[in-house]
Amino acid sequence: MSTTRKAVTQQDIYRAMTPAERVAAGCALHDFAFQRMVAYLRDRHPDKAEREILVMATRRFLGDAAGVL
Repeated sequence: MSTTRKAVTQQDIYRAMTPAERVAAGCALHDFAFQRMVAYLRDRHPDKAEREILVMATRRFLGDAAGVL
């Protein structure tokens, strides 16, 4: 008797989520990535103030749209 199982992909998991769950997952991933960027910038620029670090991280995430900051 063969017991083959189909591998579950991340895409399968997202498809099984409700739209609200997908939005929540996307927001959580964004928050995680932003916090990792802040941690990286703090490590690379220990002399910068916290506000400067947050502005730098925001600029990296928004690109040209961050020109208003």
